[in-house]
Amino acid sequence: MDINKISKRLINESKKDDSWLKAAEWRQKNEYWLRVSQDIAIKILGYLRSKNMTQKDLAALLEFSPQHV
Repeated sequence: MDINKISKRLINESKKDDSWLKAAEWRQKNEYWLRVSQDIAIKILGYLRSKNMTQKDLAALLEFSPQHV
C-alpha cells in the first residue's frame, strides 16, 4: 500500500470526536450562569475561611449531607 491509500483509509475510518466542540458551545451559551455560580462559590468559600469552617461544618449547620454541599 502506498502512503496516499493509507492516509485516505485512516481519514475515512477514524472516528470524528466533536465532543470538545459541544462542550465549548455549552460553556459559551451558559457563560453568564457559570460566572454567577463561580462568584457564589467564591463568596461561600471566603466566608467559610473567615469563620474557620469546613464544608462539612456548613453542611451540618444547614442540615444537609456533606455530599450536597
